[in-house]
Amino acid sequence: MEFLPRPNLPDSAVHTMLISGQYPFLRRDLEGLGIGVLLTEPSAVLPEPVRYHPDLVCAHLGGERFLLAAPGLEPAFARLGARIVHPLCPPGGCYPSDTALCGGRLGQYLFCRSASTDPALLGSGEVLPVRQGYAKCSILPVNERSLITGDPSIAAAAKKAGLEVLEIHPGFIRLEGYDTGFIGGCGGLLGPDRLYLTGKLRHPDRDAILAFTRQRGVSVVEGSASCLVDAGSLLPLTQRG
Repeated sequence: MEFLPRPNLPDSAVHTMLISGQYPFLRRDLEGLGIGVLLTEPSAVLPEPVRYHPDLVCAHLGGERFLLAAPGLEPAFARLGARIVHPLCPPGGCYPSDTALCGGRLGQYLFCRSASTDPALLGSGEVLPVRQGYAKCSILPVNERSLITGDPSIAAAAKKAGLEVLEIHPGFIRLEGYDTGFIGGCGGLLGPDRLYLTGKLRHPDRDAILAFTRQRGVSVVEGSASCLVDAGSLLPLTQRG
């Protein structure tokens, strides 16, 4: 077992993921796939609909380094051998203050709303500024050069950087308390060739999503929920050596 050298991009089968503790089906799905899980607890400082979201309290900086704003998770991360960095600007309150750790890493790049992003995360990659504070929630990585998003500012920044982008229709994703959730909050890579989604891919761009992933050698594993659920991303922590 080893930490992922590159955030969100496993080189081999994932061993451990950080997932929302709000939805028991996520744990059942992933453990059924042979993946260990760490579960978030509700944060008292985040808005209630997103109080369990992993991508608001944890940002992988690469290797064993994690930016973590969830004291209850620190013992579990320490047991894995992680090096914990405490944020200088802890997330909390309403948008955009809750997005301090929600920058989206893809390879060398960090998509983020710079003004509301913690300095430690800003220093972890080449910054691609976007309007969307919930950048990690809005990016579904497929590989180092490819992503899926429903956010126009992220799609534009990614294309300008030479990345391959599938821009989908926003909406059609469940997030209690909001009109819709974001596609990045609905999944995570289980390995270099497997992408887990939280529920059935009932989305008008289903065929385009499946074609985009298939063309890159990535198969989609649909979770047990009846539709896509924004669970605040599923963050791969360690992989099998």
